[in-house]
Amino acid sequence: MNKNILAVPITSPSTFYGVVAVQTSEDASTNTINQNTKLLKFISDLSSVILDRFNLEGIEEHLLVTEEQNRIANEMHDNVSQRLFGISYGIHGVLGIIDDLSKEEIKDYLLEMRDTSNIAMKELRKSIYKLSSRKKGKKYLQESIQNFLDSITKLHGVSINFSVEGDENLIILGLKKGLTRIIREACGNAIRHGKCRNISIELCISSNDINLLIIDDGDGFELSSIDKKDGLGLSNMKALVNSYNGSIEIKSKINKGTNVNILLPLHVYNKESIAI
Repeated sequence: MNKNILAVPITSPSTFYGVVAVQTSEDASTNTINQNTKLLKFISDLSSVILDRFNLEGIEEHLLVTEEQNRIANEMHDNVSQRLFGISYGIHGVLGIIDDLSKEEIKDYLLEMRDTSNIAMKELRKSIYKLSSRKKGKKYLQESIQNFLDSITKLHGVSINFSVEGDENLIILGLKKGLTRIIREACGNAIRHGKCRNISIELCISSNDINLLIIDDGDGFELSSIDKKDGLGLSNMKALVNSYNGSIEIKSKINKGTNVNILLPLHVYNKESIAI
């Protein structure tokens, strides 16, 4: 008996993961083929959601490691480095009265200790620079978002311009995770529903807040016409923004594209972010 293969791709807005397939007989009825196709589509959608979540968790873990590195670097600087400075300063004071002791051996010993402590401080400073992503100039949030956007560009053929202004080290880990998810959701909506060809993303970080502007040239829509099912992506974005006590403004017109403007406070937010 001849066999046919039904296959459905497993994709997300940014990644092609593979295909899910089922084998059917050549004489299978149209109804059976349709049912199998619907089932495969359901499995494909579910798989893409799960795989996307795994991918996001990998990014979150990377950000967590970076945050911990910065914490250790700050701790070393505030504690160990200051203690070494105290030792060096104390030895310097002893050297001021060393001639009164008339013991050349003690003087030589103290000089050696001072030199040793100075070397230790230099080595510690090098370690701090190695540990701290801020000192090395690394921008892990920007790089992780850019990698995601590069994947979208390759998979869907859209053009995405991403710019960042300000210091991402001002943003705590929880807020970095939230920003990553918001940008993913917005880009997914623009591509899946808006069928856009160009997306512009501007992330501005100040000492008090974060402003995120996302503009696409897609089909646009009327906000009043979006029902709960079709507006799930927008609902997810709003829930994420609200979980950090932020504000979101969405402007869209048919055939005119969509603008999403988000403002998030840096220091006042709800630490228990909503899991969607």
